[in-house]
Amino acid sequence: MELLLQPPKPIEDRFRLDAEIVLFHGDVSEFLAQIPDRSVTLIITSPPYNLGKEYENRVAIEQYLQAQAEVIAQLYRVLREDGSICWQVGNFVTTYLPASLRAAEGGEAISRPVGRLLRRLLPPRNDSG
Repeated sequence: MELLLQPPKPIEDRFRLDAEIVLFHGDVSEFLAQIPDRSVTLIITSPPYNLGKEYENRVAIEQYLQAQAEVIAQLYRVLREDGSICWQVGNFVTTYLPASLRAAEGGEAISRPVGRLLRRLLPPRNDSG
């Protein structure tokens, strides 16, 4: 009951180290630029799936992977040494098409390159720099 009587916590619209709640509406790159290096313990994100849903613009797989690489690099920059990234991404596979066509459509072509991209961009966090 005591918790219900507490005044609401302020909601910030930009990153501040002392903020308990930040609700940023805008481009993730702009938000990440506000965050100091190695200052975040947990990152939970669900980037666009690039499936052409009504709320997203589907782009070529190469362009999609490049955009994800840029964001992942910034996520890694702000991640503390003891931090974790939960990066949830969807995958669409059209099972009635041959594998070569599924890859051309962006189905299986998404999960394999993104997995390689993550392994390349996210080495174990035991570096000293």
